Amino acid sequence: MKIFATITTIFLSGMIFSQNSYLFEHPVPSNEHIVDKVEASYFGKYQDKDSRAIYEFTAEGVFITSMNMSTLPKKLVRESSKYSVKKGFIHGVVIGDSIPCVLQKGLYYFGVHNREAIVHRGTRTTLTKVSSEQYILNYFENGAYIPVKISFKGSNLTISDFDYDQEKTEFGFVKVQSSQISNSLNRIVLSPSVDEFKRINNTTHFIRRIALEELID
Repeated sequence: MKIFATITTIFLSGMIFSQNSYLFEHPVPSNEHIVDKVEASYFGKYQDKDSRAIYEFTAEGVFITSMNMSTLPKKLVRESSKYSVKKGFIHGVVIGDSIPCVLQKGLYYFGVHNREAIVHRGTRTTLTKVSSEQYILNYFENGAYIPVKISFKGSNLTISDFDYDQEKTEFGFVKVQSSQISNSLNRIVLSPSVDEFKRINNTTHFIRRIALEELID
């Protein structure tokens, strides 16, 4: 029984440590490809119909606007001089503006837009240009980078996440890489050349997450 338990423990430990987590030491495809904005022809706002999130590309960088749902008690609104509700809009939540609201069971429900900078002065996320239609958002996390691909085509924007099989050694062709065990994961940091990254940059390792359409004002 003890031998079986020992073998089982070793086997399970092997399974745990076989889980690989891949990151990149530098922004990909390389530092020489870093830009501070996309081409001007792609400036605009692109919306995800499901989440209603809006990605905005400007001369200042890349931004995302998301909707955060909030509530206020009807009693508080009635007794407060700061808030008021007129014709389905709540006033006082956003300075100088009113937003739609719905009353349910004594609570006013409303959504507040929150605009955050992804690529801008002071942010750690780096934007790189792969081609005239394709860019990489390199998110900085725990001392390394995780890439997200953004692709423009006409009035559409596609966002694709970096993906791989955690139980396989996917990127043995990358000559420069290091690894260490961290939190039961084999944390592998890749430093691919531009040509090596071309082998990574495909539909197997970048899986489409969402497709967005440009908002026309």
